[in-house]
Amino acid sequence: MLSAFPSFARSLGELGIRNDGVATTRSAGGLDPARELSPQMRKVMELANTRTYRRFLEIVAEGRGMPVERVAELAEGRVWTGAQAAANGLVDHLGNLVDAVAAAAWFGPALAFHPSSTAQETLAEQLPGDVRVVTTDEIFAAAWLRFLPGDGAAARARIKELLEKRSATQPLALPNAGSVFRNPPGDHAARLIEAAGLKGMEIEGARVSEKHANFVVNPDGKATAGAIESLIGRIQAEVREKFGVELVREVRILGARA
Repeated sequence: MLSAFPSFARSLGELGIRNDGVATTRSAGGLDPARELSPQMRKVMELANTRTYRRFLEIVAEGRGMPVERVAELAEGRVWTGAQAAANGLVDHLGNLVDAVAAAAWFGPALAFHPSSTAQETLAEQLPGDVRVVTTDEIFAAAWLRFLPGDGAAARARIKELLEKRSATQPLALPNAGSVFRNPPGDHAARLIEAAGLKGMEIEGARVSEKHANFVVNPDGKATAGAIESLIGRIQAEVREKFGVELVREVRILGARA
């Protein structure tokens, strides 16, 4: 641990500037940068450093479950690589940026930036105890979820119940990209699409699911991306004309239309 104190006494002296004064104690003016650091103040700073360093060793020892003496052996200004730190018990495991962000989310709101983005280009919303990253060119490939401890058997039963309900109400057996539109405020996209009479509508093999109107399916596997996009646009136009509601896509369309 290092401390530095700037002193301009010699520089000022070369310019012919002198500093003097009257003090009531020996330490008064001891940290005046226009003066040399006195032996007394130097000793005070050394004691402060020693105390802070000792506290640092205690915190590390407590956090890593080590004796303070062992931490002192590993410290003393040494620099360890990640592998060496893991071998010495100073870290739990090695990871990358994604691991670090996921770990930070356990302690409260966290914000992560895509490596190719800048703070100005990144649109991010912080949620308590969560991480949310939104940029114009990102695809979510993984997620880290944290759950409170509970009844494992009850949780499995609830998961099974939800999966069965999902299978009964969504066309999971057919190729699809999930829900196509976001639910507008106070309503459901599926209800609006069904009310517009669009269930079963088909364009070149792309079809509005009869099971759940907010799904576009490709039952025969012959629909092109262009056909699916055309059907999505048709749904938006019909709902807009009949109900005055602009459905916002929940899926992202990448690349130029063929």
